[in-house]
Amino acid sequence: MASDKIKYFREVHPDTAILLANLHLDRHPISICLDGIHDIQNVGAIFRLGDAARLAQILSFYDGSIFPEKKLERLSRSTNRYVPFQKLHNLQEVQTLKQTHTFVALEITNQSIAYFDWKPVFPLVIVAGSEQSGVSQELLDLTDHAVHIPMYGVNLSMNVAMATSIFVYYCLEFLKSSTNS
Repeated sequence: MASDKIKYFREVHPDTAILLANLHLDRHPISICLDGIHDIQNVGAIFRLGDAARLAQILSFYDGSIFPEKKLERLSRSTNRYVPFQKLHNLQEVQTLKQTHTFVALEITNQSIAYFDWKPVFPLVIVAGSEQSGVSQELLDLTDHAVHIPMYGVNLSMNVAMATSIFVYYCLEFLKSSTNS
């Protein structure tokens, strides 16, 4: 089974040097802003999502967390080496980026709507909040929209990496359908 995967990868990407050289090209106009996400497993999963979806970049807002590089590399399957990453150190840097990007919080609020009722506007920054407290109020105040994933079970929240993945692929499908129309 593993040999089939390697064969398939090499069929799709016969020259890995060209693939690696062009990783910065043709990225989707979607970025994820990590707002206080501390669990390295979630950070690694979001980097893997960034690679799988060819996202523009992963941003980290005002977070002093330092993740062990080897552990992040293992959990991200080395995608942290080539998925574009940038730290936003203060609200001014966020406000500068907001001049050219739509900001949407992935958060349940009194004003949020179900993600499938919202139409993305690109380029887009998805703000994903901490595992314990969600999106910080300072970033929530700066977002243009808030969307949530409806919860039909007993639990009122979902793992941040899982929720972000669902929403990213919704946005990609919307992008794909809007460019094909």
